[in-house]
Amino acid sequence: MLSNRHKKGGFSLIELMIGIALIGILTVMAIPAFQTWMRNTEIRNTAESITNGMQIARVEAISRNIPVQMLIGPGTGWTISVPSTGTQIQQRSALEGLCVGRLGGSGNHHK
Repeated sequence: MLSNRHKKGGFSLIELMIGIALIGILTVMAIPAFQTWMRNTEIRNTAESITNGMQIARVEAISRNIPVQMLIGPGTGWTISVPSTGTQIQQRSALEGLCVGRLGGSGNHHK
């Protein structure tokens, strides 16, 4: 009778397996939303980088009182330079700002 009064705490194996299955299902359902969020973050970071580069080019052109160019290469980032002398002012890699370990990505990873 003493054992009926003091019920043991804890989980049964079935309860534990159901909990693990629910966590697995929720994880699988969340992966597509996470991938979309990651892509949107990369796009936003790239747009901000280009905007910052344009502002830097503008400031340099005004402060130097000479034409300055900003070259944007596909997958290579951007470079700001003085076209008449070829002097490079600033450069950003396309890999800057990308997230590490992208799910389903194209293989571009941050160094």
